[in-house]
Amino acid sequence: MKTVAIWALATVIGAVVAAALAAGAFEDAWAFLPAVTVSATHAVIFGVPAALLYRRRGWTSPWAALAGGFVIGVVPLEVYLWLTEASSGVNSWSNAGPTMVNGVRTWAGWMEHIEFMAVLGGFGAGGAFAFWLTLKFFGLIEPRQ
Repeated sequence: MKTVAIWALATVIGAVVAAALAAGAFEDAWAFLPAVTVSATHAVIFGVPAALLYRRRGWTSPWAALAGGFVIGVVPLEVYLWLTEASSGVNSWSNAGPTMVNGVRTWAGWMEHIEFMAVLGGFGAGGAFAFWLTLKFFGLIEPRQ
């Protein structure tokens, strides 16, 4: 029961850290509440199963946590955008110029998209690292044999 409580605490801490990173990056304290909702959902649906798989496989290094968190921060939104943007015929612009023309991303659009996904991946990596640190602090990360 103690292990489950520590894992739950680590999950909450990871979600809060990811949300705090997002609120800080967007320079908006009001962004914390929706960000913690999204990050907690990601942590429970994707993060905990990934952590259990990592533990089973012996991937207990901080680098594995960072990589997994990055992927968890990027992939759900990327899949959603892939499914929804494919049929759109929208045009959009930013300071870089046209970013989407008739639903097709331009070079500037790809650069902005990659930058945004890297930021989201950073939030996920930060949350996963906080999760890993919590488990490490409580002695639940075993050294690799």
